[in-house]
Amino acid sequence: MGKITLTDDIWGVLDESLHDCVTSCTLGFPPAYAEMILYQLGWDGSRFDCQLTGKRIRPLILLLTTNALGGEWRQAVPAAVAIELIHNFSLVHDDIQDRSQKRRGRDTVWVKYGEAQAINTGDALLALANLSLLELTNHYLPQT
Repeated sequence: MGKITLTDDIWGVLDESLHDCVTSCTLGFPPAYAEMILYQLGWDGSRFDCQLTGKRIRPLILLLTTNALGGEWRQAVPAAVAIELIHNFSLVHDDIQDRSQKRRGRDTVWVKYGEAQAINTGDALLALANLSLLELTNHYLPQT
């Protein structure tokens, strides 16, 4: 067994937080609602059944920078989740505009679910990003 690095730990927490954000915010909605969002993020059903999640480089940079500057990186996870969700929001809409057929080696959301549902999926990703940012004010930022 190899040594687990900070980056490995961050990726695990980030993926779990992303998955939890989507599934908790879509409880009670038709399953297709969460399915389309999770599909864009690289999962098909369970977060453990697909390795097409992308690099997650933007949230990783945020969390590593927080750690390097002496902050507690776990407190910045909601911001990192928001960054990844916003990035994917932009990818969904960009794929529609560019008529891109494939992303990460599989059909784009608009190809798989239709253009209207892809627009809704992208917009939902942006709304979820805002909800994730609210966690910072509820749990980590001082109230004035």
